[in-house]
Amino acid sequence: MRMITNICSDDLEGSRDFYVGLLGFSVNYESDWYVQFCAPDNSEVQYGIIKRDHNLVPKQYQSPPGGMPPTGMYVTFVVSDVDAVYKKAIEMGLEIIQPPR
Repeated sequence: MRMITNICSDDLEGSRDFYVGLLGFSVNYESDWYVQFCAPDNSEVQYGIIKRDHNLVPKQYQSPPGGMPPTGMYVTFVVSDVDAVYKKAIEMGLEIIQPPR
């Protein structure tokens, strides 16, 4: 069995660049509607991003009422040096919602 966590994105290229740039993910597969990554130190840890309006995404998640994307999920990445990743995120100009703890 294989399990891949997938999230939706309206900006596949930007999402790809974010995970590759900040966490060093490797791109396993890329198309115009899907990007699949693996963790830099474990190819069995995989993560996918699918274009929100792709027909494989359930209709209620493609264009939710009010134009707002669904909420209620977050993804945690455990890294060996959180201070280095935090510094890199700041250097990348990312919005820091909550500092690491």
